[in-house]
Amino acid sequence: MLSNYQFGDEVVFRGNAGTLEYLDLVVESGAVEMFKERGLFTPTSHPKLKYVKFELDGDHGLYPFATETAYIQFLLNIGRSAAVRVLPHMFSQTGIYAVLSLLGDYPNIQVLQLRSTRLSLWDAITIIKSLPLLSDLHCESLALDPLPDEVTEDELSAYLVSNYGQIGERFRCFHVYCMSGRLLKEVVTCVLLLALICPNLDYCVPPVDYFTYFMNHMKSTIDSDGFKDNAPRLRRLLFT
Repeated sequence: MLSNYQFGDEVVFRGNAGTLEYLDLVVESGAVEMFKERGLFTPTSHPKLKYVKFELDGDHGLYPFATETAYIQFLLNIGRSAAVRVLPHMFSQTGIYAVLSLLGDYPNIQVLQLRSTRLSLWDAITIIKSLPLLSDLHCESLALDPLPDEVTEDELSAYLVSNYGQIGERFRCFHVYCMSGRLLKEVVTCVLLLALICPNLDYCVPPVDYFTYFMNHMKSTIDSDGFKDNAPRLRRLLFT
């Protein structure tokens, strides 16, 4: 990891375009402009990259990018075939829409980390459908809203199974980093709903401090009216 890139040029990256596999970089806006001027990170450069985390230093917002979409496009173009993508920025809803609209062009992603971004259930479904190799998805939290028109929370299980069938054959694990207060109920409900349409979703990893609360709430929710008909299938998510 290179934190606060201190070099005045791209010397660190000279000669490794064909061999670099792991990139974990925190940079200031001036370094980004220099990288762009020298064509360092383009869609065709660094074809061997497997892990990409490229973070802007927090003092200058998104500068030199004019919009979140431009920033996201730049991030995704670094090592287009990388299997692990870390997008550390806290994205607005506009940024989330940009991520969702672009992901289909990056089918090699197996692990996507959006740990500072809250996703809706529907965002998560779109991501899983867009990435056929996805095994792990990280996010800050999960929310049910908005519900489809004329569908109640109790009807969501049947609605999802009817409208989506099965998705995400390789999807196995959710990592959620915030579930305090009412978020706990929403996260549990979202994960159980996703488990109904993701046949191999076996794990949801909560924050360590919430592990016991999370598992207890998941157990009681599985036995509730909205999920008890699928309880044998859903109990695989309970682990100690």
